[in-house]
Amino acid sequence: MIPIVPIIVAISYSGSIRAYKHRQALSITESLEQFKGKYGAYPSNLGKLNNKIELSGLTYLTDSTFQEYEIEYLMDEFNRESYNSNTRKWDIKGWSD
Repeated sequence: MIPIVPIIVAISYSGSIRAYKHRQALSITESLEQFKGKYGAYPSNLGKLNNKIELSGLTYLTDSTFQEYEIEYLMDEFNRESYNSNTRKWDIKGWSD
């Protein structure tokens, strides 16, 4: 017989980690919008935001004029979540995307 409690705990923990990472990503997007409001363009790198960023596998890309950006991070070992400032939408990509 397979113990169910460890499976439930693992699923709950995984969901909590995903929620934490998404909150971190939301914080980054808010900071980026504040930066653009103040300076008229997005920063060339996230180090200019003056906030502590702890998000595994985080990628930040911007266009050549710093008017649009995309961030992407690892949600778990198989999935990535990305945000595009132009569309203002979040997208989840799996291991096969």
